[in-house]
Amino acid sequence: MTYDFICPGCGKKLFSFEQRAVIYESPLKTCKKCGTAYLDPRCHEMAAEGVPDDSFRISPSVVAMVIGALILWRGIHLAGMQQLGMPDFMQWFLPTVFILFGSGIILWGIFDIIMIKTGKKADKLKKKYDESLERLSNVSYARALAQMGYPVPERFL
Repeated sequence: MTYDFICPGCGKKLFSFEQRAVIYESPLKTCKKCGTAYLDPRCHEMAAEGVPDDSFRISPSVVAMVIGALILWRGIHLAGMQQLGMPDFMQWFLPTVFILFGSGIILWGIFDIIMIKTGKKADKLKKKYDESLERLSNVSYARALAQMGYPVPERFL
């Protein structure tokens, strides 16, 4: 489900987002049109909320690779068919899209597993955690977040 986020000051639509979308950066933003400060619901302070428990699970990548393999298989299957009941230009287009999309998902899964196993994903999350910790170490920033309703741990206030 997609939600529209409206500026609390001027009412301008700032962005659309899906509830599951999470970005680890400062949630404190300012409207470019009117200058009103607001909390971006997509953004989270990792030092305040902690590292997500499922960050280092391999199973979602394996599931994605299986789905990618099924899509790839379907593309190869379609490529071998003579008549798809489509215009001539679609005879090659649809199988190509399936093959490329399926291959991309498989490669993403492999890449994600490599990032987890080599520790590069942990390094990336540690960097984001350190950046968040640095922002929250600024007491005025932490208080501004708390005043806007963001759950800031007491140790930062």
